[in-house]
Amino acid sequence: MKVGETRFEIGDIITGTSVSGTVYSITNELASLEVVDIRGDQIIVELKYHPHFKEEIGERFFVDPSLFKKEETRFTNFRR
Repeated sequence: MKVGETRFEIGDIITGTSVSGTVYSITNELASLEVVDIRGDQIIVELKYHPHFKEEIGERFFVDPSLFKKEETRFTNFRR
């Protein structure tokens, strides 16, 4: 991956890794996130599911894409 590029596309469902949990509190390995925008070397994600942060569902966050991976979608009934 070159600087300023991301391996994700808008609409991808991703989740954090064990490393993302050390950097971010909500967008960690328990979160299901949708990529909604790509801004240079960061992505904007929308929280679709988290067992501990249900009140944050729908919120958007800037994150470092290198700390995330595509998710084998566990959930299909996301609230939009």
